[in-house]
Amino acid sequence: MALLNWKTCLHNKSQSLLSSWVGTTPCNWVEINCDHSGSVTHLNLSSYGLRGTLHNLNFQSFPNLLSLNLSYNSLSGVIPASLGNLSNLTTLYLHMNQLSGFIPQELGMLSSLTNLALSTNNLTGVIPASLGNLSNLTTLYLYMNQLSGSIPQELGMLSSLTILALSTNNLTGVIPASFGNLSNLTILYLYDNQLFGSIPQELGMLSSLTNLALSTNNLTGVIPASLGNLSNLTILYLYDNQLFGSIPQELGMLSSLTNLALSTNNLTGVIPASFGNLSNLTILYLYDNQLFGSIPQELGMLSSLTNLALSTNNLTGVIPASLGNLSNLTILYLYDNQLFGSIPQELGQLTSLHMFYLATNRMSGLIPQELGGLTSLSELDLSSNNLTGTIPTSLGNLSNLTTLYIYKNQLSGSIPQELGMLSSLTNLELSVNNLTGTIPAPLGNLSNLTTLYLHTNQLSGSIPQELGMLSSLTKLELSVNSLIGTIPTSLGNLSNLTTLYLYMNQLSGSIPQELGMLSSLTNLELSVNSLTGTIPTFLGNLSNLTTLYLHTNQVSGSIPQELGMLSSLTDLRLSINSLTGTIPASLGNLSNLITLYLSKNQLSGFIPHELGRLSSLTDLRLSINNLTGTIPASLGNLSNLTILYLHTNQLSSSIPQELGMLSSLADLELSVNSLTGTIPASLGNLSNLTILYLHTNQLSGSIPQELGMLSSLTDLRLSINSLTGTIPASLGNLSNLITLCLSKNQLSGFIPHELGRLSSLTDLKLSINNLTGTIPASLGNLSTLTSLYLHTNQLSGSIPQELGMLSSLTEHDLSKNSLTGTIPASLGNLTELMNLSLLLNKLSGSIPFEMNNLTHLKDFQLAYNQFTGHLPENVCLGGLLVNFTASDNHFIGSIPKSLRNCTTLFRVRLQGNQLTRNIGDNFGVYPHLVYMELSYNKFYGELSTNWGQCQNLTSLKISNNDISGRISPKLGDASQLHLLDLSSNKLYGEIPKELGKLTFLIELNLGNNKISGYIPYNFGMLSNLERLNLSRNSLSGLIPELGNCKKLWMLDLSNNHLSKYIPLQIGNMHFLQYLDLSQKFLIGEIPQQLGDLKTLEFLNLSHNALSGSIPSSFDQMLSLRFIDLSYNQLEGPIPNIKAFCEATVEAFRNNKGLCGNTIGLKACPSTISHNPHVKKRNTIMKLILVFLGIVFLIFITVGITICFHSRKMKT
Repeated sequence: MALLNWKTCLHNKSQSLLSSWVGTTPCNWVEINCDHSGSVTHLNLSSYGLRGTLHNLNFQSFPNLLSLNLSYNSLSGVIPASLGNLSNLTTLYLHMNQLSGFIPQELGMLSSLTNLALSTNNLTGVIPASLGNLSNLTTLYLYMNQLSGSIPQELGMLSSLTILALSTNNLTGVIPASFGNLSNLTILYLYDNQLFGSIPQELGMLSSLTNLALSTNNLTGVIPASLGNLSNLTILYLYDNQLFGSIPQELGMLSSLTNLALSTNNLTGVIPASFGNLSNLTILYLYDNQLFGSIPQELGMLSSLTNLALSTNNLTGVIPASLGNLSNLTILYLYDNQLFGSIPQELGQLTSLHMFYLATNRMSGLIPQELGGLTSLSELDLSSNNLTGTIPTSLGNLSNLTTLYIYKNQLSGSIPQELGMLSSLTNLELSVNNLTGTIPAPLGNLSNLTTLYLHTNQLSGSIPQELGMLSSLTKLELSVNSLIGTIPTSLGNLSNLTTLYLYMNQLSGSIPQELGMLSSLTNLELSVNSLTGTIPTFLGNLSNLTTLYLHTNQVSGSIPQELGMLSSLTDLRLSINSLTGTIPASLGNLSNLITLYLSKNQLSGFIPHELGRLSSLTDLRLSINNLTGTIPASLGNLSNLTILYLHTNQLSSSIPQELGMLSSLADLELSVNSLTGTIPASLGNLSNLTILYLHTNQLSGSIPQELGMLSSLTDLRLSINSLTGTIPASLGNLSNLITLCLSKNQLSGFIPHELGRLSSLTDLKLSINNLTGTIPASLGNLSTLTSLYLHTNQLSGSIPQELGMLSSLTEHDLSKNSLTGTIPASLGNLTELMNLSLLLNKLSGSIPFEMNNLTHLKDFQLAYNQFTGHLPENVCLGGLLVNFTASDNHFIGSIPKSLRNCTTLFRVRLQGNQLTRNIGDNFGVYPHLVYMELSYNKFYGELSTNWGQCQNLTSLKISNNDISGRISPKLGDASQLHLLDLSSNKLYGEIPKELGKLTFLIELNLGNNKISGYIPYNFGMLSNLERLNLSRNSLSGLIPELGNCKKLWMLDLSNNHLSKYIPLQIGNMHFLQYLDLSQKFLIGEIPQQLGDLKTLEFLNLSHNALSGSIPSSFDQMLSLRFIDLSYNQLEGPIPNIKAFCEATVEAFRNNKGLCGNTIGLKACPSTISHNPHVKKRNTIMKLILVFLGIVFLIFITVGITICFHSRKMKT
């Protein structure tokens, strides 16, 4: 009756399965056995598909039950505690059900039990300690439940136990040492739990053990050497724990071992050579540890080995050739180590090998041809090594190969045609090498290929049409090569293609229409090529497309409206092209779009307000176009937007208040537009904003106080606007601010002392404003500041001592202010300073000695102040100084010694001081020097020959000193010299002809010296010369021919002893504006050719012995502004042009007889005018008279001839 009652409680379908259970004699029912007395002894309903509980089964009705097997059903509910009353029960199988709840303590009363299987249920709670009472138990299966708690020590009392399987539960605690007492145990499975602690040494006493699996726990400590005593052990799984220490040598004594898995631990040390003794070993997994040292040669003795995995360790050394003896090996994993050397040829003997992974090591040398003999190989991975040479053609023999990874090496040469024979290949990755040549057309035969990666090589030529035959292909990456030609139309046949990467090549032509047939395509990247034409409208058909990169090409035309149909698109990048027209409003339909890049094109028109519907958008870049109009207020709806770049357009009007609603915005760049109005106070709500660029606009008004609420802001640039008012003190709250640029505005008032609280600030630029007051001492607190620009303001007062605390400062510009006082000695603490500019202030006093500590200076500007004393002695002690300006002060003494060997100098300006000492001893050779000015000082001595060795020197100015001696011919070696000014010194001797080699010379000024001799003839070859001043010397001889100096516009040879005539070639200098040949010994007439100097403005020929009349050609010199012809022997009329008519009588004094229409000169007696029109009429009259005379003579001649013939005929 108990069984029938239970049957009625089962699911209906389960009842039908027990249809034979009728009547009152259960001994005749299916799967029930009884003893002689009719008592039920065996109940076996395994795999009957029963569904229900055990709750209504009255076990007390079966006092003689020996075996209960209800496994492989769908029984649920709890295990009844009443089972504990079945004192004769020997077998209890309830595994593979859906039982839940705790394991009853009462099961510990089943003293006759030998087999207990409760595995693969949903049991929870702890393992009852009472199970330790089951002294006859031989098998205990509790695996695959949800048991928790620790393993009871009492289980160690089960002396008859042979199999203990507690795996795949949630057991915690340590493994009981009492397990060492289970002398009959053959199988111990504790894997896939949360056990911790160390592995007990006592497990080494389990002499009958064949299978030990402790994997996937949290075990720590070392592997006990005692495990080496388990002579019958065939399987040892300790993987996926946290074991550390070295692998015991003793494991090499486990002669029966077939499977050894110690992977995914923290094991260190070397692989024991004793493992070579494990002759029955088929699987050795040591991967994912921290093992080091080399792979033992002895592993080559493991003749039964099929799987060897040593990957993801720190193994070094070479791969032992002995591994080639492992004839049964099917899997060899050595990847992710530090192995080096070449791949042994002996590995070509592993004819059973299916998988060979050697990736991510430091292997070098060639890929052995012998690998082509591994005909069973299905997967070969040699990627991420340093392999060189070519890809062996023999790899084409691997007919079973499905995966070939050789990427990230240094392979060269071409891709073998033979790879096209690998008919089983599904994955081919040869990327990131130095492969050259073309892509082999036979690759188009690989009909099973799904992945083809050839990117990041040096492949050239065109993309083969044959690739369009790869019908199974899903990913094609040919990017980062030198491929040319057009994109093959055949690629449109790849109907399974999801990824097409052709970016960073030299592809040209238009994008094929056929790509619109790739209906599976999700990623299309054609960027960084030379593609032309328009964006095809058919791309709008690619409904699965998520990424479209066409940026950095030469694509033109408008953006197709059809792109707005790409409903799956998340990333659209069309920047850096020549796109024109407007931004399509249809892009507002791309509801999944995250990134939209349209920058660096020629797009025009307004920004569509529909873009405000892109609710998923995080990155919008429309910068560097010709966009006009206003910024749409609808952009304020883009709540996920983190980046908004609208800079470098022609946007106008005000910044919308609505942008203050972009709560996720981190980067806002609206700079370089024509935005007007004020900065919206609502921008202060952008709490995540890190970058705000509004510079280079026409913004006005004051800076909002609310910007001080942007607590995440790191970079604020408002420069080059028309902002007025004061700098808000609230900006001092921006504790994360790194850059603050407010320069080139009209800001006024004081610099807020609160800026001294910006502890993260590195760059502070407040220059070119109307700021007044003193520099706040609080700026000295900005310990991370590297740049401080306060120049071009109206700041006053002294430089604060506290600025000397800015230990990170490299750029410091306080120039063009009204600062007074001395330089603080504390500035000498700024040892990282590279650029210091104090010029154009009212600073005074001497330079503090502490400034000698600034050994990193590259740019040092002290000009236009009132400094006294000496220049800093160690100004170039660090050997880095490039620009040094100290002009127009009151410095005395000599040039600093550190400057003599300062080879980094580029520009030096020290003019306008009272520097002294011998100039020949102060300067060395400067290979980078371009500009040197030492004028208006008190230097003496002779010029050093070192100047000629300054090969990049373009300007050398040392005028108005007391320099004497001769000009060194070596100066002619300064071949780049453009300007040479040695005027107003005491130089003597001749001008070296070597100066005529300075073909780049634009200005030469040697005036006001004591130079004598001739002017070098080769000066006439200085074709770039524009200004030549040799005045106030003692030069003699003739004026040289300067006809090739056609660019000359200033020529001053006055106050010398030059004689003879004015050279006719001067008339060829058509750019001449200034000509002074006064106070010489010139004779003869003024050349008619001087009248060709149409641009001449200044002419001084006074104090010579010129004679004759002023040439009539002077009537054409309409640019002339000044004339002086005094003290000559000129006579006749002066030209009737403004310069002569308005000149004073002093300009014509002491001549022989000049006359003309100007004050102080007498009128000319003749009516002949110098007017050009009068001259023209006179010329015409002369021509008429000559013509009439000739006609008259012809008539007379003809008349005489006729008379003569008449007389002759009469005679």
